[in-house]
Amino acid sequence: TVIFSLSPRLSGGTAWTAECARRLGRPLLHLTPAGAGPARELAEFLAVHRIAVLNVAGPRASEEPAVAAFVAAVLREAIPTRPAGGRPPDQVPA
Repeated sequence: TVIFSLSPRLSGGTAWTAECARRLGRPLLHLTPAGAGPARELAEFLAVHRIAVLNVAGPRASEEPAVAAFVAAVLREAIPTRPAGGRPPDQVPA
């Protein structure tokens, strides 16, 4: 599970999601814009834990209206887009 939020402090359902991940022994990463390189942190988290399916969580847009732009920017940078052939861009034949 990766939790995106603008605040370093989790509350409500987002805090409960983090607690559930901890109790179940699942990999958990909390990213905020104040972190040092959130896209790099996410890419490392995915690689270290060999994540195949990522649970994305965070506060509602009504609570943190700008969180969606943060999520989109981090995901776009951390997870390379694959072309139609399914290979990462650096492995596409010339």
